Amino acid sequence: SRGGRAGGDEVRVSVRVGGGATPFASTDAYAVTPAGDVAVVRARDYHVDWITRGRTVSGAPIPFEKVRVTDQDRKAWADARRNATGIMMTNDNGNRRVQSVPTPQDGPPPDFPEFKGPFAGSVAAAPNGQVWVQKHMPFGSPPTYDVIDQSGKVASRVVLPKNTRLLGFGSGTVYLAR
Repeated sequence: SRGGRAGGDEVRVSVRVGGGATPFASTDAYAVTPAGDVAVVRARDYHVDWITRGRTVSGAPIPFEKVRVTDQDRKAWADARRNATGIMMTNDNGNRRVQSVPTPQDGPPPDFPEFKGPFAGSVAAAPNGQVWVQKHMPFGSPPTYDVIDQSGKVASRVVLPKNTRLLGFGSGTVYLAR
């Protein structure tokens, strides 16, 4: 970053290349419902804290199967990293530019955990106030979501077609990309 006094030149560059976290681990994630409630999905014991009008209600821990990280998982993760790109944002005196940049491929391989965390980090709020939490599944499984209601219980489980990704919701509609 180079900065000047009033009227001087200023250039800011931010580069986001992803990664950093342990592959297949779960970290807390959240979604905001259309009504303004916040669902915080906790990774440590897989439960949902609902924050409604400044009050927090914690759901009970949700049982989940431990899924072992396999050699196929490690290879798929490495392949995805090879094909990944980062984003570089430049702000030069108000002129913003965004461009894709290749991710660094050097460095030691990460420490893979023995088991995947309970969820993959993708959390989306549906119009009915429920949250969809993408589960970590065995290699090759289709995308699977726990649909969690405002009491913190799994109301249903949704299995999407293979090679699809949840984009969002409409009135009675789920939008997917393939």
